[in-house]
Amino acid sequence: MPGSFSILITDRNKHIRNFLERELQAEGYNVHTAARFSEVLNILKSQLHFHLIILDLDMSDANEYPNMIMKILEIRPELPAIIHCFNEYVEFFEFSSNIHFVEKKAGSIDVLKEITKNYKRVTCY
Repeated sequence: MPGSFSILITDRNKHIRNFLERELQAEGYNVHTAARFSEVLNILKSQLHFHLIILDLDMSDANEYPNMIMKILEIRPELPAIIHCFNEYVEFFEFSSNIHFVEKKAGSIDVLKEITKNYKRVTCY
């Protein structure tokens, strides 16, 4: 969908990845997915443009959580991120207006949709 709001969803769990993709596509977003951190880096280095990344920190090929964000910001410093993971990881980060934390739990899709809608409103209007 050229010109639409594009999101990169990362999660090692195929079921969560597919659920988030389906839910956000139903909202009209253009969604790409990645299962491994190495995929995330390759996608971000490509010519594809994203307005937002939803990032799971528990990826098998990423061993240092704070460095994941730093590597992403080195490639795309302007890219807002929603860290979507279990609460145990929140202590590793200092959040800015460009980084949000959403705890993985029942109903977190509604929070993800709301934050995404706010980013779309800011970046597309």
